Amino acid sequence: EETSSVNMTNIEDMQLAGHCLLMIDSMDLASKFVVGEMDEGECISVTNGKEFSKISRLHYVANFNKPHDLDQLFGALKEEQLDVSYVFYLNGMSNNVTGNQPQTIDELKAIQEHNYAIVHLAKVMADRNLQPSTFSLVTHNLYQTNDMEMISYAYSPLIGFFKTLPHEFPETTFLHIDFSDDVHENYSLYIKKELNNLLALAKLAQEKDETDYSKTAIVAYRGNKRYSPRITRVELENKALSDSPLRQNGFYLITGGLGGVAKLFTEHLLRHCQAKVLLVGRTTLPDNVEEGYFDRSTSTKEKMKCLKELKSLAQNGGEVHYVACNIADPVQLEAIVAEWEERFGQALNGVIHLAGVYRETLLKDETMSTLDEMFRAKVYGTFALYQLLKNRPNSIYITSSSTTTLSSGYMAGAI
Repeated sequence: EETSSVNMTNIEDMQLAGHCLLMIDSMDLASKFVVGEMDEGECISVTNGKEFSKISRLHYVANFNKPHDLDQLFGALKEEQLDVSYVFYLNGMSNNVTGNQPQTIDELKAIQEHNYAIVHLAKVMADRNLQPSTFSLVTHNLYQTNDMEMISYAYSPLIGFFKTLPHEFPETTFLHIDFSDDVHENYSLYIKKELNNLLALAKLAQEKDETDYSKTAIVAYRGNKRYSPRITRVELENKALSDSPLRQNGFYLITGGLGGVAKLFTEHLLRHCQAKVLLVGRTTLPDNVEEGYFDRSTSTKEKMKCLKELKSLAQNGGEVHYVACNIADPVQLEAIVAEWEERFGQALNGVIHLAGVYRETLLKDETMSTLDEMFRAKVYGTFALYQLLKNRPNSIYITSSSTTTLSSGYMAGAI
């Protein structure tokens, strides 16, 4: 995915009339929004706190990780006859790219609980059949516009959640606007500019009876420059070939157990590199693949058969072994790799991270436990593998992902 600087469409400003709802970390963020910039209507601020409370008609406190609190919030707004037209979600805007990078799995998990709040908000809005005119996600440092730029990677799952929202709220226009620390002007000026552009383009399309137009925009501001994501075609056959980074007789760790893709990688490493391959997965298998298959599940039998086939390939050079492991546990992962480094008499040369869970679920049906299960391999596992390789700087790291992450889709927010 490549980002490039673009110019705003020159369209006359539209009036953003209606009540706006600010979901914020603290009241300090509210000062960056000029309420008068929203033209008509009142601005309602909701601060993330321990439990729901009504401070005044236009100011509330709610625990964003408690759906019951959020339901109470919208109930109170209904009693006050405050129909929300514009939602601005700024929970997490106070993070700093250099100061808030997680150092442990527990710190990373705490940030994910913070990220899940947008899912809880979507759930309550869906249950109440709320379809605001616009929903704006405002973040700090989630998109990388150049190779030198640091990002707040722990908050990046917000991108996936956001890309799914338009599929579940088809009547709402969505904007994701990402700022860097060097944007010092009032955020509302940029946000209103983007909303004007998005709504005006939609109005023009409707006037021309066009149905195929985008109701979603993703932009990033770096200083006074505006960027938007673009996908460009790469002609791989025209690229200069380079030597393979895979070493002959190297030692490689492959996550994902004995799945189809892991098997293909292992076959390649055994046939072409005579490598030593350590496969790790969640299922515990017997030490001896020749043991009988009695009293074992079909899935386990298939894995044992696959491992036996791979071991037969290793007879021509190389080795393959399987170990049950929780890859989201950095301590266990380090201990297992260190043990096999000693057995093989050589250091780890690389990791091929293929583990992951695919499940299609509406955001409103997700829970913290189902999200944690989805994140175990790709989020927590990736972090643990990074910790493993920090002390092995000459190792390579190869990961995999789904094309769904480029555009997301219905029931695919956590992928």
